[in-house]
Amino acid sequence: MLGDAKGNPAERDVLVNECENTMILGDQRLIAGVKLKDLMVVDTPGVFLLTKRGESQKIKEVIDKLKTPRDLRWKEVTVYRPWGSNTILAEGPGYKVKRLTIKPLNRMSLQMHFHRSEPWTVINGIGK
Repeated sequence: MLGDAKGNPAERDVLVNECENTMILGDQRLIAGVKLKDLMVVDTPGVFLLTKRGESQKIKEVIDKLKTPRDLRWKEVTVYRPWGSNTILAEGPGYKVKRLTIKPLNRMSLQMHFHRSEPWTVINGIGK
């Protein structure tokens, strides 16, 4: 864990300015903090968490609330399958962009869609 002399542990791409006793964790994008004190910031693909340090025991209560079926904000971004995984990169009305990772010598199930198109781009390896 990286950090500075003012008690600000940080992981990955983090920039702090005049922060004290503030923990910032994330791995998807740069996180910047200015004049923060006694905070914990955790950025994941599914949830952005901001809380006062020392209150982390209450996080389980929040996670339990987010997992209820009526709350659509909690969504796993990466889904793991026997053949590999797929990660939602972007989504909106009428479109969804996914990154598929298919394990070598594996295959996906055959499927057909009558009401949408699925253009694919192979970034690494050979698609067949």
